[in-house]
Amino acid sequence: MTTLGTVVALALAVALAVVLAAARQRGRDLRRRLAEADRTAHTDPLTGLANRAGLRRLIDELATPDAADHHVAAIALDLDGLKPINDHHGHHVGDEVLAEVARRITAVHARMFGAARLGGDEFVVLLDRYPDATTATRYADWLAGALRMSIGMPRVIDQPPITITASVGFAVMPIERIDELLTAADLAMYRRKSARTGIHSDPASSRQDPIPLPRHRRREPAGTDPSNRTRRDGYATTTSSNNTNNTNNVTVPARGMRPAEHRQRLVS
Repeated sequence: MTTLGTVVALALAVALAVVLAAARQRGRDLRRRLAEADRTAHTDPLTGLANRAGLRRLIDELATPDAADHHVAAIALDLDGLKPINDHHGHHVGDEVLAEVARRITAVHARMFGAARLGGDEFVVLLDRYPDATTATRYADWLAGALRMSIGMPRVIDQPPITITASVGFAVMPIERIDELLTAADLAMYRRKSARTGIHSDPASSRQDPIPLPRHRRREPAGTDPSNRTRRDGYATTTSSNNTNNTNNVTVPARGMRPAEHRQRLVS
């Protein structure tokens, strides 16, 4: 090979190496952008928790074929009195409260599969799979109390000094009924919010036979104690612990029941 040919070959090799290096860099940049887009699509930007799409992904990951005969649990949390905070101090303060509540949820050392903010002041915690309903119910009951206590600790933010509480409910379902899980947990939470006496659970939700769930949230009739209401299938909802609102500085009253409205699926 002549000297000229050698020079040309070397030049071509160098050019090819540069092209390949640039292609690899573009590939890395593309993968990074795709990963960032996926993270953004499944993450709540305010709290860093999963959003509705992220929660749907977590549910799909739980309901794998190898999870047959297992039970799953979900805890629904709704903050008491976020609207007065937004009205009196501004939405930027309300956003600080939401972000700190998310940190308090994830700071609880527990067997969580994932946590999500559905929007507004509504949060959901998914527990891992359990071999039986009794174990799932026992752990969900404990974790619901731990989350309520963590959120209700004094001074969720310091300036202005605000303490807030949360209404908490949970449900347990066989894995094949996981699509009903969030609706059942949400219903238990709203019964708790109405009763304002403790964490409200739904033991009938762990039964194998289908249980029809209402399509609307309704107010309890006057004089009715929702914590002692008997279901049509003969099972009664129960209150597992008392909720004593010990607040310091600014005490935020609990928000009342929402007006009856058409129930939409929590995860589409």
